[in-house]
Amino acid sequence: MRKTFLYLLAGQLASISIPIMAQESNELSDQLGETALTAEQLATIEAWPPEKQVEFRAWSADTQVYFWTLPPQRQAIFWKLRDEDKSALAGMDDIAREEAWLMIEQKTTGKSDHPATDEKREPDEMPQSEGR
Repeated sequence: MRKTFLYLLAGQLASISIPIMAQESNELSDQLGETALTAEQLATIEAWPPEKQVEFRAWSADTQVYFWTLPPQRQAIFWKLRDEDKSALAGMDDIAREEAWLMIEQKTTGKSDHPATDEKREPDEMPQSEGR
């Protein structure tokens, strides 16, 4: 009876500890996998000014990984965003993210959905008062 109890106890402990160990292992490998950088990315980071390096390292792992998926033009815009917006973009699905980028790019280039209002008038196109 004593051996049976020990076997049951050992089985219960094993069933509890194995999933916990597996979960910890997966979290660690996810963290390492997400923050693993290529040699080219490391060289790029080392070329940045120190304050930019600190800012990059303060981002979440998801945000860092997402940054490297962006084309250079969007990377430049990404630096100008608030950290909350960076995290939000990194967490979006592809469709919502693309819509957000379209809005961000419109705001940064100063263009809107109404091209006629975006064009700057030349001085000679300005309406003249009728009194002249």
